[in-house]
Amino acid sequence: MSYNGGIATHSRAVKTRHRQVFGGLCAELGRSIRDGSEITGAPGQPRKTSNLYFSWIDRFLAPFRWEMATNVKYAGFVEDNVRGVTFRNGGPHSVKLTILGAPRVLDVVVTRFRNA
Repeated sequence: MSYNGGIATHSRAVKTRHRQVFGGLCAELGRSIRDGSEITGAPGQPRKTSNLYFSWIDRFLAPFRWEMATNVKYAGFVEDNVRGVTFRNGGPHSVKLTILGAPRVLDVVVTRFRNA
């Protein structure tokens, strides 16, 4: 294999790994917001009616651009726990804790792919 061929092969491998890590990162961040996560400490969405839980939609906007959003009007009140409610399952601050814990999530995802 020539030098240029080796560089091209390595470049393809790096791009593939980046896509895999990004996909794993998005999946883990979505899980943290929706279901909660031991990595971020996020409790996940409350499931009294499951309306908020099932309203979260994630989508890829570009090759390395992802978002997760909800159209439920009271989502912000639940996130901030405006009324001081005690939740039986799930709870407030899942989005905030996920954002704060994103560097830890990235470390875990990279470690999973490194050890695979």
